[in-house]
Amino acid sequence: MSEASRDRLATIVRDPACDLAEAALLCCVEAQPDLDVEAALARIDALADDLAAGLLPHSRYEPLGWGATIEAATADAQALSGYLTADVGFTGDPAAAHDARNALLTSVLERRRGTRTALGTVYIAVGRRVGLRVFPVDTPGPLLVGVGGGAPQGRATRPAVVDPFEDGVILDDEMIAERVEAATDGHVEFARAMLRPAPATSVIRRLLNELTHAYLHHGDARGALWTVELRRRLPGSGPDDVLVTGQLLAQLGRYRQSAESLEGYLTEVAGDVDTAAEAGGPELATMAAVARAARAKMN
Repeated sequence: MSEASRDRLATIVRDPACDLAEAALLCCVEAQPDLDVEAALARIDALADDLAAGLLPHSRYEPLGWGATIEAATADAQALSGYLTADVGFTGDPAAAHDARNALLTSVLERRRGTRTALGTVYIAVGRRVGLRVFPVDTPGPLLVGVGGGAPQGRATRPAVVDPFEDGVILDDEMIAERVEAATDGHVEFARAMLRPAPATSVIRRLLNELTHAYLHHGDARGALWTVELRRRLPGSGPDDVLVTGQLLAQLGRYRQSAESLEGYLTEVAGDVDTAAEAGGPELATMAAVARAARAKMN
């Protein structure tokens, strides 16, 4: 664990100009304490240099600005995805959900395989480095990548939308709607408003959620713990992160830390553990039960 890297992550994700690659690599420091983040970022820079030299000698619209037509945005999206997929070999891994390597950016850069979120981070980081307006599209289903678009002179222009997991295919509205419907069991209907740029926090939270699930799938409570501890550093962290932290600490036999972590939160939001258990609702009651069980195991 590196407090410096955790503090850096918590700071940069709040910046609208956050470099998603750096944020993702700061997460990797937890699994690879000796990681040289700057050296890893140089690999992203090298990919961007190759793309700029070979496929994008100049952008078709203002760098990182508004105003691309859908035709220009689509052409740039095709160049970006064509390079990263056909030339470099990035693609989705069918076993993505159960292998932590697919969400650790260092491994993704080595293996050229990853989750949508990790691959999307590569697309966005490389695209922005060559002057394209590339951004995360945080749909209720998969994380996708938007290229171009905006609102020049008050007229909304649809971005080109890429699915980095499926070899960088360019998606029309119907294809996006199918993905949203499949991911939400038909409970959410696609709307164009979903194509707005998402904040860095949303992307990193998704990435950490993927890592949590992968570690837990293999019974690795120690690995899962750091992912949840990082989630608690992000804006918007909620009681679910507190509960999972307490549960994981207890699984690891760190009963005092589990109890104190949960009791501290319950005291802050409800006054004391007993009040939380009796009148705080199901989630707080569960926290209180976990805290009490941890206390009991200390004796």
